[in-house]
Amino acid sequence: PSPPGRRLSAAVLACLVAAASVALYAQLGAPRFADQPLAARREQAVQALAGTVTPEQRQSLEGAVAVLSQRLQAAPGDVEGWRLLARAHWTLGQVPEALAALRRAHAAGGNEAETAAELAEALVIANGGRVGTEAGRLFASIPPGDAAHPHARYYLGLRKAQEGDVAGAAADWAGLIAEAPAEAPWLPQVRAQLARAEAALARGKGLGREGPAAGAPAASEPTPSGQR
Repeated sequence: PSPPGRRLSAAVLACLVAAASVALYAQLGAPRFADQPLAARREQAVQALAGTVTPEQRQSLEGAVAVLSQRLQAAPGDVEGWRLLARAHWTLGQVPEALAALRRAHAAGGNEAETAAELAEALVIANGGRVGTEAGRLFASIPPGDAAHPHARYYLGLRKAQEGDVAGAAADWAGLIAEAPAEAPWLPQVRAQLARAEAALARGKGLGREGPAAGAPAASEPTPSGQR
């Protein structure tokens, strides 16, 4: 069993990350396909977190991060520990450390789909909204039927749009809509994004460099296969 101090630190970290994540996902992770530039959403997220995490909570979170980091050195196969550490680093604005922790989680979990989706979306955000080669490979590795598959399909379509293939992106999103359950909570937003792509095609234009970026069905949001 873990020492009481370590269990307490992990509990403090989990509570603080959960509270801060409400603000963070409201700005970056909600499935809204917003037109607002990614940089502006990231700035709003920072401001929201600043109002959510007090200086005292930040100090506690940093201390808990240090304890969890030390514990993970002795238990490198703890996938959930690495994911929790990554979220804490995001909350503290430590993007390189968050990505490093997610890569450790992905490797420790045998490249399973849920962690692949979380790492891929983090890479997109860190890359200014662009779906790069590594993120695209991770999304493509998520198999049909997995809860993260609709999430992956959206981003793979977004990558097509960012590379100039807006028609291909629109086709992907139309297919996603056609196969989605009627009660999928993100379905109205995907329809709105498809309409935006179709309007861009009608004007003979693309979706812009960033595209809708961080507004895809997030890894933390419900998907047709279950709860993430």
